[in-house]
Amino acid sequence: MKKVIVTALGIFALATTAVSSFAAAPKINWGGASATGQYIEFAKEGCSALGKIFDCVPVVTEGSGDNKDQLIAGTLDIALGMGGLAQKWAANDPEFQANVEVVRYIAGEPLFAYGKPEVVAALVNWEGVKQNGFLVSFGAPSEQSGDYLTLKELQKGEGNGLAEATVTPMGNRDAQIKAVLNDEVQLGFAAQFANPSNDFFTAIADNNLEIMPVIDTDLALTSDLYGVREVQVENVSLKRRSLGKKVETMYVPIAIMARKASTYDNPRDQKIQQAVIDRIKNMDEADLLPKVGWLTDFMNKSAKYSADKLETMGKAMKEAAKEAKAAALGN
Repeated sequence: MKKVIVTALGIFALATTAVSSFAAAPKINWGGASATGQYIEFAKEGCSALGKIFDCVPVVTEGSGDNKDQLIAGTLDIALGMGGLAQKWAANDPEFQANVEVVRYIAGEPLFAYGKPEVVAALVNWEGVKQNGFLVSFGAPSEQSGDYLTLKELQKGEGNGLAEATVTPMGNRDAQIKAVLNDEVQLGFAAQFANPSNDFFTAIADNNLEIMPVIDTDLALTSDLYGVREVQVENVSLKRRSLGKKVETMYVPIAIMARKASTYDNPRDQKIQQAVIDRIKNMDEADLLPKVGWLTDFMNKSAKYSADKLETMGKAMKEAAKEAKAAALGN
């Protein structure tokens, strides 16, 4: 009798394990970026949008470059990256091409530079930075961050004076700001959603630093991703003006990247990953965006500038940049 009881219990345990295994939702690891950044909020929203049929987990990472590496390594299933970078990887990186696909682009992340008032005044605008690149030094977050990698991409291109600027990875935004204040670098660079409660903008204002919009009209006119829009930025200054107003700056969308279904060994896992990809591809964009007013305003109330407007803006910026006083940088 004792033997029969043990056998029955064993059968029950096996059956329970089998049912639990069968019933468990497939786990999906969705890479964001730092725990305090905006990308992790997009990852959380994306996981929520996939629904309870999947056990989707937002994963803290070092940023766009780390997300690419982890997708290739197979430790992430879905991840976010700055759109301009993902587009380049998809076109030019064989390892990325073999293992990862860009599912879609969403939203748009504004680009900013910032520095001491006298430096911003001397350079005038982003065209002034490009024309005097050999005199300019930048601080950026880690080498795996979208900020750093995007700035390095902006330096590319024949005849681009920005290529002569030095770019130093600082590890994080606080270190960047300190480096600017201590004259270790002239400018900081950031890809940053204009979230009014973001500590980054508050720190710039508290340290009496000024924002310089990043507007490369030549790039915006030739790219299908980079554009220029008005952005509402609170609690910072622009050329000694308090901003409760809108700032014109360049932006780039977020890429949702996925590990290719064919790279999974198990046929069931391949089907699950393809189902995730198809689901994300067919969703309304609004379902993938954090439900916050400042992002809604950016997406719905701010139109991408037309080619005519960009050409006019570019001519005016280049003319103004001729007056940039490079000597004021103290080099």
